[in-house]
Amino acid sequence: MASPEPKSGGLVDSVKRVGEGILALLHNRLQLLSVELQEEKHRVLQAGLWLCIGVMLIFLGLAMGVGAVALVVHCWWGLAGLFGLALLLLLVGAVVLAVMWNRLKSSGAPFSGTLEELKKDREWLRGKH
Repeated sequence: MASPEPKSGGLVDSVKRVGEGILALLHNRLQLLSVELQEEKHRVLQAGLWLCIGVMLIFLGLAMGVGAVALVVHCWWGLAGLFGLALLLLLVGAVVLAVMWNRLKSSGAPFSGTLEELKKDREWLRGKH
């Protein structure tokens, strides 16, 4: 007696294949999201580091400027020298913070890879109808 051949294309098999496909797609998207979360964490930490450096330089510069001007230059220029050096240090700190701000703005939207892949998935599913 011959063994019965397995049915191909049954409704249950089709549902299983669709489910497996959806799970595989979801798995891939979650892996991409995980990678992008890691990248965002590094980007935020780097921005925080640059922010701290900029703020520390401003405070250090202000302290050194005030101390140096108060001890050495005060005799030559009086208060004008003190204010001039403080202004210079504030400008240098502002430039550091502006560079950091521009780097944050130009780094792109968070999770752009995941959003792009989801957009492609939607377009693919719309084309299948």
